[in-house]
Amino acid sequence: MDDEPEDFEHDKSTEIAEFLPARFSCDLRLPAGVKQQLSDAAAAVRQEFRDSSRWKQLNCAKVSMFAERDRGTICIIHIGKAVEFDWTWEGAIAFCPSSLDEGASISDRFKEDAEYQEDVFWSGEIVEVDEQHGCLFLALDVPEAIPRVGPFFVRPFEFLSVMDEVYNGDGFEQVRDQLPARLNASEGDIHPEVSHQAVGLPHLQYWWQHSWSVLWGPPGTGKTWTTGQQVARVLSDKQERILIVSTTNRATDAVALSLGEAAKTVCPGELENETLLRIGKGASYQTFVGRQLDSMLAGTESEVLSQIDRLVGQLPLFDSWEEKALTRKQIGELRTTGNDRSNRIFVAPATRVVIATAFKAMSFLNDDTIRRLDGRNLQSN
Repeated sequence: MDDEPEDFEHDKSTEIAEFLPARFSCDLRLPAGVKQQLSDAAAAVRQEFRDSSRWKQLNCAKVSMFAERDRGTICIIHIGKAVEFDWTWEGAIAFCPSSLDEGASISDRFKEDAEYQEDVFWSGEIVEVDEQHGCLFLALDVPEAIPRVGPFFVRPFEFLSVMDEVYNGDGFEQVRDQLPARLNASEGDIHPEVSHQAVGLPHLQYWWQHSWSVLWGPPGTGKTWTTGQQVARVLSDKQERILIVSTTNRATDAVALSLGEAAKTVCPGELENETLLRIGKGASYQTFVGRQLDSMLAGTESEVLSQIDRLVGQLPLFDSWEEKALTRKQIGELRTTGNDRSNRIFVAPATRVVIATAFKAMSFLNDDTIRRLDGRNLQSN
């Protein structure tokens, strides 16, 4: 027993020595806002969170599976076109609790008050929404637990719960100190210059030197292409570390691929060094491989999920229970380490660009590593 504290301290120090999260000073030179702006925003976020936090009951008419080698397996739930789709379902959890028998329904009051249940027939993250054909695409939590025809629930977009925590929870008081100035700037006409090098596309260098700016254009005018070209070029400034966020997996893949194609010419070393990374479960693995941009998924959940699916496919081929048990153990370890590696990518000092959905980026705010990087820690470095 006397040796246990020493072992614990040794392990902790070893972990810290191996990995230290990135910390960078940030001064946007924004004028101070007022507390009322924060109060108004907090109330609006809380109301939106409450309005959208109810479970949505849907009905599965058909289930199909889509699999590709080196890409993994996706479950497709067909619910038809009669349902009004919501883009925020992407990143939400779809599941069928054991309390929901086939053909049964649950009262609205129960849906408002209920917590997510561990005892489920099946569950998975919605990685894509096809409104045109009435389909939800799922990455299943347990690949063997296949959805079935009948009612199920969609648990709301976690983005809103994290936003509510940021604006109203006790754990983000230091972060909230920074919000009034940003809320004030978002009302317009506040774009102070910041001291950065003149980098990027020639016609966007001045634009890039402001604390925040807007690039606007109708669909098809080249915003995604311009974003990829601009980000690839600003990486010549070694102080730049960039987070690219988009709403859906499809849009996130599009801007990631745009950056990757630009980087092949502008900064190929960043691709070779695996410093430009598209994180999250919903990345189209085979598309990146086909474009020779699979380095952008190195160590991410998409890469790990493809490994898990290969192992799951091997399970029926094993004759001995020992082989099956070892394979399941390996699958469990991949699930755990895959999440850990994705979390570390987000704060790794060597990573230059992280591309993620809004859901994925916001979910990291509740990660223990991120929460420890509060205002006090930043000010002391």
